[in-house]
Amino acid sequence: NEDDAKHPDAVEAMNLEISQLVKAGVFDLTAVMEYDDAIKKWPNALLVGSRMLLVRKNVERELKFQKFKGRLIVGGHNIRDSMNRRVKEKLMHISPSSLAAVRVCVGYECVYEDGSSCQDDTPGAYTKADLRGPPVLLELPKNFRPREFDRFRKPVVLLVKALYGLPRAGLDWGM
Repeated sequence: NEDDAKHPDAVEAMNLEISQLVKAGVFDLTAVMEYDDAIKKWPNALLVGSRMLLVRKNVERELKFQKFKGRLIVGGHNIRDSMNRRVKEKLMHISPSSLAAVRVCVGYECVYEDGSSCQDDTPGAYTKADLRGPPVLLELPKNFRPREFDRFRKPVVLLVKALYGLPRAGLDWGM
């Protein structure tokens, strides 16, 4: 809710998300520019909006164990070209393993009494992949722009790494 977004811990979580993305090289906040200037520089660039998702983790526990997590995601459902036409990318995603390989692993777990397999998550997985394809200009969320961007009518930043919500992010990460 909107009250959560104003909570100091929530603001800190959102700032942390942005700073981690900058540190990972996803985009450079010192290179923000006006959209019209960016299109002159990269005529084939695509434009995507973004949204800061804010969740409260551990809500089933006591308040002292709860914490906020911010995640900046791209509005991949609404990618636009320089003429403001909606773009739908047709991508062939790679699969890291076949269904047969998955079945063998599950079968192994079932055969042995203590059979188990471990799963792992790659933190910020997509942000570790270089973004391929045409340049992508990211418009930061209106409610979460640093004040110095107020001088721009439509501030954008070049996306360098893949980001959640971008249709080609999974492909680029897989490659």
